[in-house]
Amino acid sequence: MRWCHRKFAGSALAACGLLAVLALLSCEEHLPSVTGLVIDLTHTSGDSVTLAWDPVTGVEIDGYRVYFKPNAVGSWQEVASVVAEFYTHHATCAGRYSVKAYSGPDLSEEYATPVTTMPNIPSALYCICDQYLPPSHPDYTGFIFGPTSGTEGFAEDSLFEQDMYCWDFSVRRGDYDAGLSSGSYGAWGNGEDMCFLHAEGVYGLCPDLGSSSWWEWGQLSQTDDVVFGALHHGHFVKIRIDEIAAWGMSTDGTCILFDYEYQPISGLRLFTEASTPDKH
Repeated sequence: MRWCHRKFAGSALAACGLLAVLALLSCEEHLPSVTGLVIDLTHTSGDSVTLAWDPVTGVEIDGYRVYFKPNAVGSWQEVASVVAEFYTHHATCAGRYSVKAYSGPDLSEEYATPVTTMPNIPSALYCICDQYLPPSHPDYTGFIFGPTSGTEGFAEDSLFEQDMYCWDFSVRRGDYDAGLSSGSYGAWGNGEDMCFLHAEGVYGLCPDLGSSSWWEWGQLSQTDDVVFGALHHGHFVKIRIDEIAAWGMSTDGTCILFDYEYQPISGLRLFTEASTPDKH
């Protein structure tokens, strides 16, 4: 009988231990989700993204944790822990943001509805050609960047107000070289102002417009893959070059085949880290 008593006592002890663990687990609570998350466009520019959200009320909290997904893919990465209902993130590429409230080990059960700085990437490859195209085979020479799609046209036509156009500044036919010019510069300069900058291996963050590396017109090389562009109305684009090649069977004209990313937030210089066009 004493053996049975000890066995029962041990079972009771184990049960009490299990109840204690369950009681401890039940103390972990989920806090309300953060609402009203937005990008504060007034204070967002360059590489700085300012977020703001509504305060969590009705419960005691210690603060908020801010999360980021670079290029809007993968798992959430915590980038800050703050007590105020705003935060400025200095990013190196575009992505998505969310927020959770926390109190000790307790967190909001759900992420706040995400907001994004991702650029628009039109689903097309575009082609513009230089001034040496055969007159009998005219093709598009100028381009206008739109938020969701681009427009090819003839830069030499005074009615087409291009952002940029293709021009061979080497003044040599048949060398398979071509360049880019601001729509307001040079022989076909009836369009809009635009500046360019070679990416030089950094694709997610376009450098400051104050840099001396920006140019209004210039030649491209066969190794160029990405050129950033600053448009006249304050938006930035990333031109991803697919190919610089002879036009058709001609040894005279040269064409630039590309797609682009358009940052819809004025003044923001953040893009994906991709260096090659999407093949559509």
